[in-house]
Formats: sequence, structure tokens, C-alpha cells
Amino acid sequence: HSFIEQARRISDVWAGSYLLSHLTRQAISEAHRAGGCEMIFPFLPKGSTIPDGLPNRFVCRVPIDQASAIAAAMEGRIRGEWDRLVRAAVGVLESYGLRPSPALWDEDGSSRQTGRLLDFAWSWVPEEGGYAAASREAARRFAASRMFRPFPQIEESGEKCAVCGERTALPDGDRGKVQSLWLEAEQKAEPRYQRFLRADQGRLCLVCATKRFFPLDRQQDANFDAFDKFQPSEEAPYFAVVKMDGDRMGRIFSLPADAVADGDLEAFHRAVSEALGGFAAGLRTEASTDLLWQGLGIEKLNGLAPQVIYAGGDDVLFLCDPRDALPLARALRNRYGKAFQEARQRLKDPDRQPFTLSAAILFAHPGHPAGLLLHDLEELLDRGAKERGGRDSVALRLVKRGGVPVEVALPWEARPGDGDTNWIADLDELTQKLREGRVSSRQTFTLRLEERTLLEVFQDDPARWEPWLADRLSRNEEVSGGAPEVAKLVAPFFLRRRTPALRIARFLGIEVQR
Repeated sequence: HSFIEQARRISDVWAGSYLLSHLTRQAISEAHRAGGCEMIFPFLPKGSTIPDGLPNRFVCRVPIDQASAIAAAMEGRIRGEWDRLVRAAVGVLESYGLRPSPALWDEDGSSRQTGRLLDFAWSWVPEEGGYAAASREAARRFAASRMFRPFPQIEESGEKCAVCGERTALPDGDRGKVQSLWLEAEQKAEPRYQRFLRADQGRLCLVCATKRFFPLDRQQDANFDAFDKFQPSEEAPYFAVVKMDGDRMGRIFSLPADAVADGDLEAFHRAVSEALGGFAAGLRTEASTDLLWQGLGIEKLNGLAPQVIYAGGDDVLFLCDPRDALPLARALRNRYGKAFQEARQRLKDPDRQPFTLSAAILFAHPGHPAGLLLHDLEELLDRGAKERGGRDSVALRLVKRGGVPVEVALPWEARPGDGDTNWIADLDELTQKLREGRVSSRQTFTLRLEERTLLEVFQDDPARWEPWLADRLSRNEEVSGGAPEVAKLVAPFFLRRRTPALRIARFLGIEVQR
């Protein structure tokens, strides 16, 4: 994840993700080329087009006497392509006076910064006891191979890369030369390269430079809009970034054969692979980064068309207007569930193993650095939606300039003990009431302020919370007649300690509507 997260611009994030997928494609193409090989996960029939958005792990069936040779050929293919991309980046840098210092190269001619970046691991087992037994043993061996990894010590001196902050900035880490030469490069650059060599976003190491120039090598430069293009207005300078990830995929692929209706574990794995491919396939076209939201059952957007940074398997990341974030995430969650209908029917007890999707939505200012944004978003998804939210949840965080971040995790659907509360629908309704003035912004602030005092008194008793909330809400002339109804809507957020949702509702209902 750090390879992707180390970014200054959203196009850097896209390039990191696409580059990893591109390298995986090199290995899979080697399997397609070799005789007797069959891709199992992701499932790709022989001769089929290898798609974008590939995971960095895959499973294939190969002739046992060629297993080690094929694995080595895959690694060689990836290393060769990575080296080619590095050399291409060096060529661009040299043409603008940014030739990497000889001190950054090893005796064998490889760069110290890029030569040790990639780490490979594979395991293979004979398929003697059938697919199920071989799959289980191969997974065990692969996990064991990842427990201990080589970490060669590399000295990185001088001025550090402005993106990753870890490696020596080109050409040689000397602060004066780094700053002056990158500024000169920007001034000399032809229009095609100028935005890749901006001094305020430059001062790169060779790894980050290779990522930065990768789109040019592929002639597939994605034109992402700046963060501020997604803000509703100048008075509401905030945008949303959404990350979604399938829940418990490792557990799903670790199910034993006796959990599958006909015992055919390979067919089940194939169905899951096809479902993942189908889910991501229709989210965008090759010619555009825009999310195909029209096919998600959404009638109208509030802002600019969402832009997909990456979508592969169970992993999706996109940018959008803050007002569109939650509706889009909910629609994608529904699409994900429908994609697994066939795979679900292959299980003996479909209800015991749900195929669910968790989401993290971060509302931030356009000045938020892209790398920090991705790091915070990953933490919000893992710790917020999956850990604190219990998976099949959405975690929302509002980061306003000059204020303390506000965060809440809500389940997509009601759970035991929630009664008839539908958290997402209730948040939508509360947001709409704020938008219409039926609940005031000041009231949501005052209610949260007084909550801290009353928690120990009212505890989890709705018979205490609802009358108190109705009394406070009735002081608003617009809501006085419907105060008990609004109190009933708001009370569950107090009972379940989810009142930060009121702050986010105020943001979505009032602040981004100005």
C-alpha cells in the first residue's frame, strides 16, 4: 500500500496502482504463454484479454515439472519490465539535466533505489489429493513464506524525495543542486512534460520519478481533475474520497470443500473470481476515468461526475462531490452483493457466509496532501469500518480546517439490538431535515454538547432520551409541531453513541449547500 500512498497528486496515486497491476499482467502473460498453464484466480480462460485492476496475488495451475521454472520466468518478466520503465524515466530525467548520481547505482548497473524495491514470493504444491487439499496446503506455504522477508539496509543521504520522504532526491541529494536543477527542468520542459516536472511537486527519487512518468510510457495519461473541482462551491471548499473493500475475502477463499454444496471448491473459487471481475468491469470505460454512475440506479448527481482512481476485484477508490459520496457508496455496495448471487448459491448455507463490502468516506479540504489522504483513508477503512464498525459498514470522517476531525461508523443495515433503525436512511432523513430548516444547525451542536453531561444519567434508556430531545427540538419554530417525530429519529444516535453523525449531517445538509 505504501507504494500507492506515496503521492503528491491524485494522478500519482493512479499511476502507482496501475503500475502494480501492469507488472502483475506481465507475470500472468507468462502463464498464458506457457503450455499446460491455467489461471484459477483471477479466472482467465486461455487466450482471453488480461484485464486492468489485477490483484498482486494470483493462483494458476502449471505442469509440476515446470513449476519452479515458470515462477522464475514470471519474476524475470516483472523485473525486466520494471527495469525498462526505470530506464525510460532516467532517459527523461537526463534530457532535463537530472541525471541520477553514479553514487545511486550498484556495481551491477542497477539502481540502489529501484533494484531492491520489488519483493517476490511463491509456493507450489503437487495436486495429488485434489484441488481442495492442494489449495489449502499452497495457501499455508505461501503465508509461511511471507512471515520472514529480506530487508537490505540502504543508506539514503542528503535531501529526501518530496513525495516519499525516504529516498535521496535526484540527482544526488545535495540540497542546493536538487532545488536549482528541478527548477531549471521545469522551466526548460516542453508542454508535454511540464506538469510532470513542476518544482513544487518535483524533487523526486528514482522510484517516485518512475511512477510519475509511467503514464507517458503507456500513452495512457489519465487526466484527473484537481480536488477543488469536486467542491460544491467556493464557500464550501470540500470534496469526498471514497474507498471500498470486500469483507473477509481471505476467509471466503479458505472455506473447506464441505462448505460448498457439491464439494467442488475449484468451481466455487472460479465463481467468486468471476463475481469480482464482473463487479469492477462495468464501473468505467478504458477511455475515461469517470465512474459509470448511471448504471447504479442513481437518477441525478449533485456535482461533477465522480472519477475512479482504481477499481479492481473487491477494491474501489474514487473522488466525488461530498453530497454524492454516501449515495454512490450505498449503490456500489448493493451492486457488489448482486454480483455474488451465483457464488452464494454454491454454498451449503449461503446465509452463513455473506458477501459484503465496507466503505470509508473522507470529507476533506482540497489542500489535503494526496499521500496523507490515502493513508488516513486506509486507516479509516480498516480501523473504522471493519474493526469498530464490525464490517459491512461505512465509516465517515469529516476533516475541516481548524477543527478536530469527526468520525462515525454506521452499519449498512440494522443489526440485532438496533430495532427498526436504518442508520443510513435515518442519516439521509436527518440531513434532509437540516437542509429544509426543520432542524437547525445550532440545535445539532447544542444536543451533542449536552449529550456528554447526560450520558451517565440517561444511559441507554429511550424513554429518557426521546422526551428530552423532543423538548429541545420543540424550541425551533420550524420543527415544534413535529418535535416528537424528529426526536425519535435522532434518539438512536444518542443511544448507540453515534452522535458524530449529527455533525456530519449538518455538514452535508447545510454547510455544503451554501
